[in-house]
Amino acid sequence: MNDIRNISTEFERASRINECFHYDKNSCSIRIIKAHSVSESSNLNLIKEEVMSQVGVYSTSYKEWEIKENRRFHKPKIVGVSKASTFKGFCETHDKLFSDAFESKLFDPSNKEHLFLHVYRSHAREYHRKIEECKGVKELLKKGIRVMSNNDLNSTMLGVIEMEVVKDRLNQILRDKEYDKLIYKVVKLEHVFPISCSSSFSPDYSYDGTRVNDPYSDQIMDSLFLTIFPDKRDCTYVILGCLPEHIRSEKFIDDLPEDMEELQKAISSLIITYVGNAFFSPSLWENMSETEKNTFRFELQSTISEEHRRYTKGFFHCKTNLFMEKKHFNLTDPETKY
Repeated sequence: MNDIRNISTEFERASRINECFHYDKNSCSIRIIKAHSVSESSNLNLIKEEVMSQVGVYSTSYKEWEIKENRRFHKPKIVGVSKASTFKGFCETHDKLFSDAFESKLFDPSNKEHLFLHVYRSHAREYHRKIEECKGVKELLKKGIRVMSNNDLNSTMLGVIEMEVVKDRLNQILRDKEYDKLIYKVVKLEHVFPISCSSSFSPDYSYDGTRVNDPYSDQIMDSLFLTIFPDKRDCTYVILGCLPEHIRSEKFIDDLPEDMEELQKAISSLIITYVGNAFFSPSLWENMSETEKNTFRFELQSTISEEHRRYTKGFFHCKTNLFMEKKHFNLTDPETKY
């Protein structure tokens, strides 16, 4: 166990990269900051709570769970909001893009710039995580420490190349201010659900079971962008997006169910299967029955394994619904959370 912890610490140290995602390097400030991919002021602060004298949120990332000796998820650990979702992917100047556009104002779902910047930041975080992962693996290999097979390393390096193409495309749209170039689907949920996420990923199957991306072939992967956040106006927004040339991702969005309960379960499945950068209130966890907690743990545990993605056929329909009504917040009385 100590060896695993030491390797993990060494990997974290070796993988660190400070690099602004923005296209205009000439206008970058010197200081690369710990940027939030999920807004601290307008999102995380809405769902944070105190647990055992610590204030923060819970995460879907396996790194933020207590693991028992049998390597099973036990319970989530508290993550401070100043740490949650941060990455060294924007300079001080370009991180203000988000605060200037919508973090200091109310979100406008009809404003294409607002939608685009959510997409832009979600991809920036996932791209940064991927290049750090690649760097960490290579640095440890130089020291004779292998943490990934050659096939998996090659797959990771290919993923970086694919995400670089998307990065360049998004920066082109930002430079030209053509925010309507992307395809968006915005869903408004009529409660403040205590969950936020910002992510970019490549789903394997559409909701109807059609193969969308095959990570074990030579196929170029299509990206899907997902952002979820509670809003102070007693609602929760879900933003799905993709590039117009990513027709498989467009099909994925089109194939999502119209029925609200089924859609909520489908979004829950995406979070559990693909999103480590998702955060939820301790109240959501505590409000679950023991059966629901066990199911949530099992589904998170099983979907992080490589075997799950390789051998699961069709869309993974989880049993957990993170958007059940009994798990929402009542912001008319902010001291009372379910």
